Amino acid sequence: MEIYDKLKKYFDETPKEKVLKDWEESKVFDTIDSHTVEQFLLCSSSLQLKNQSKSFLSVKSLVDLERLYPNYKNYKMTTEGGFEHYFVDGVKVHTRALIV
Repeated sequence: MEIYDKLKKYFDETPKEKVLKDWEESKVFDTIDSHTVEQFLLCSSSLQLKNQSKSFLSVKSLVDLERLYPNYKNYKMTTEGGFEHYFVDGVKVHTRALIV
């Protein structure tokens, strides 16, 4: 079971009062300088795509990136030092060399 499925199950099966209590108790961790849950899930989905052999070799544009990550809003590509860096919602998910 993937983390998304576990989270979905938790929110589907846990009473709202318990979710709110758990959420309140987790506030002590808000001061830790760490990735957001959204960034974690995005990185996890990147690894899952790679593990499922869905090739990143075909990523040559933002349209390709949107195809691989259809449920996100912000797609960006930058070029630096001979590499293209692809970002989804601010998280780098792929880097490709411009010169092969």
